[in-house]
Amino acid sequence: MRQITDDNMRQMLLQTKSYCIVILKAGPNKHEPGVDKIIWEHGRRNFALRADGVLPIVCPVADGSDVSGVGIFDATVEDARTIMDEDPGVQAGVFVYELHACRGFPGSSLPARQMSGQAKQEEDEKMSDTDALDKYRRALDGFDAVIRAVPADKWEAASPCAEWRAVDVLGHLIWGQRMLQAWATGSEPPPQPSPPGMLAGADPAAAWAVAQDTTLAALTPETLDRTVATRNFGRIRLAQFVETNVIDLLAHAWDLARATGQDVRLDAELVRERHAWACANEAAIRQPGGVDTRRRPTPTSRRRLWRSSAAASKVRFNWVCFIRVGGALTPRPMAN
Repeated sequence: MRQITDDNMRQMLLQTKSYCIVILKAGPNKHEPGVDKIIWEHGRRNFALRADGVLPIVCPVADGSDVSGVGIFDATVEDARTIMDEDPGVQAGVFVYELHACRGFPGSSLPARQMSGQAKQEEDEKMSDTDALDKYRRALDGFDAVIRAVPADKWEAASPCAEWRAVDVLGHLIWGQRMLQAWATGSEPPPQPSPPGMLAGADPAAAWAVAQDTTLAALTPETLDRTVATRNFGRIRLAQFVETNVIDLLAHAWDLARATGQDVRLDAELVRERHAWACANEAAIRQPGGVDTRRRPTPTSRRRLWRSSAAASKVRFNWVCFIRVGGALTPRPMAN
């Protein structure tokens, strides 16, 4: 137990503030037929008061005693009485209450549920999985916006990726979706065809929509927890690879936009976050088979830069595109 000195106590007591405790007890009609609906609405009202910060502490009691709950109002006794008199449970005689003025420390809260080390790790992984899927959806949305803006006569245009047309860039990402779907369902990932554009078929946008929707449907909390064998990162959870794949969507959104004459606006937060991740994982990324390093020569030659508008720092990867965060980038003609 931590030792508290007299001086500590005096200083902390100066920080206390007035509050009001409510003790809710069973009323004369607590066990009458049909009270369940009234108690439900009483609970709904408590949720609203808690959300508004008026009743920050709410503790239902179900120990068989006549006490039904305890709460702390951030209000005077008079204001708390007005609030309680309007409670549907009190008005129906289901509950009665007592109010007591008190003092407490502002900012105090109930401690979070204590978990074992393994339980905490599982909880953290669930939160991380949700975050990874959110990033992936945002990157998909950005790539999808570029696809929808591709003119029908531009799918055969050359892209910044050597030997790939615009439709091949799309085909590569359709294959990526199929790979994720295979891993999610426990199947063997299919090889990427050459040229990858054959996966786009006669209607590239429609083929992409099917691949994207099918893959997202397969990425459930259960499948994200699968362990998959990757060439560059070894055996990792599928959720980790999904987050890793965000960078592919960002880079190829730029490729496709440039090939088809579009301005491109990418998610600035994702670009900054993935830029930091790429810096930390450059060695693994550069391993053979990890990324497509075959880029057409451009004025920047083999120096592809990601630049943050918030910082002038640059990172050089020959597979990454030049992106200006927070503004539109007008593609320039490619050098032959």
